[in-house]
Order: sequence, then structure tokens, then C-alpha cells
Amino acid sequence: MESKFHIESLDDGFRLYNVLYCRELYVVDWSTELLDNGRAHTQDRWLKWLKSDENEDKWQLASGPLYYAVLSALHYNRKNHPDKEQKELIQQCRAMHAQDFKDHWMITSTRVIYTPQGKDKLIHDYGSQQQQEIELDFVGPDKYIRNYSGLEQEVNALLGTNNVEEVEQVYHDLTSKKPYLGRMNNKPDRERHQSLALWDNYFIIYTNRFIDDNCRLARGVVVHPANEFYQKSTMRGALSLVGDAGNLSLADSGNVSLK
Repeated sequence: MESKFHIESLDDGFRLYNVLYCRELYVVDWSTELLDNGRAHTQDRWLKWLKSDENEDKWQLASGPLYYAVLSALHYNRKNHPDKEQKELIQQCRAMHAQDFKDHWMITSTRVIYTPQGKDKLIHDYGSQQQQEIELDFVGPDKYIRNYSGLEQEVNALLGTNNVEEVEQVYHDLTSKKPYLGRMNNKPDRERHQSLALWDNYFIIYTNRFIDDNCRLARGVVVHPANEFYQKSTMRGALSLVGDAGNLSLADSGNVSLK
């Protein structure tokens, strides 16, 4: 199943294999517990918590594109996956996200910087070494995300896809609500920083609350490039085999083959 999308249940999360994210395949760990015992923080306070001893550099926040990559992978495999047990795990993971959006605003690592002049900025994985910055004109009216909404540029910047019809389908099937983009409608008089949060009250993709007021809950993620992950797994397996071989008798060791 290595080349296909599948899920492994871990002690503290779901491990999703072969998620298409930023045009590459990744292995994504997603925590099953809310971070910091379910406490709400601003994005800046979350960044400090992620670097604290309590987190031990384990978890990070998901960006808007990573959220969408995972939710779309779950969406397309919920019925099409050939394995019954995998379908059950996919449903469990989808149910977790649906309950999150129903009960809470969920914070992301995506920050929107509205500027009084010139292009606005979207920054994914804000505050990390992997942060990515996009410049575009982002202010405008709040709108439902659907065909003919004219939001392809904004949705692509926020979620990593310009297929607004697909976005509508993925989020509606998960929450039974239509996705809706909330943003600043006019240029601010000074630079304004706001974080991307997700909520299912007519599923809001919300970027219109000042950063210091935007206290939200979070789950943690760990993102592994798939090729590197599989290479490390193969190496760990080989080292384990070598260790096991060392405990065998001379008669048994002849049955061990290292390639």
C-alpha cells in the first residue's frame, strides 16, 4: 500500500501517507488531541508554545494549503479506497475534523498581512524556517467560494488550489455548509496582521480579525517528504534486522539475508 493514500493510527494521532501537497507527496502526522490541552491562543502565542519545552519541537501548526491537501485526500478516498479498514480510518479522521469545525475556530499557520498601499501578503508556516510568502491584492468583498465567484486567485493563495468548485465540494461534504471567504473589504489605514482560521458556521475561511484578538484552538502536524520518510523507514528496518541478527545463533544466522 506504500504508493497509495492510506492512514495509520498512532498513539497520539493519524499518520496519512501519500498526501499530495505543494505538488509533492508527503507523509503527514495529525494529532488526535488538541494542542496545549485544548487552550486557545493567538497565532503569535502558538508560535511561542510550539518552541516551548512542553511541545519539545514535536508539533507544528498546519497551513491553509496543508489543511486543504489533507481534507481533499480524505474526501476523494472516503468512498474510493479499496480497503474496508482504511475506509473506517478515513471516516474517523474526517469526523475529527468535522467536529473541530463545528465546535471551534481552528487556527492555522497562515498569516495575512493587509497593507495600506501595494500588494498584500500571505505567509504560510509563518515564523518557521519553511515559511512561504505570496504577494497579491487580497482585499475585497466577502463571498461564497463557488463557481463564478471570481475567487480563484485568493483561494489559490490561501489553500493551494484554484479549483473553487472542488473546494466547495470538499468542505460542503465535510460540514454540510458552503465555504465562505471573510476578509478585509477595503485597504487599511496601516498595516494589519491577521491569521487564517476555519469554522463551519457556513464554513468560514476567515482572515478578518486582528491578530491580537484571534485566540483559537489548534491541532498539531508533522510533515515528512514521502521519499525521505520511506528511505528512513527502510534504513531503520535494515538496522533493526542487523540488531536481530546479532542475537541469533550461528546456525540461525545463515537464514538472515541483508540486501
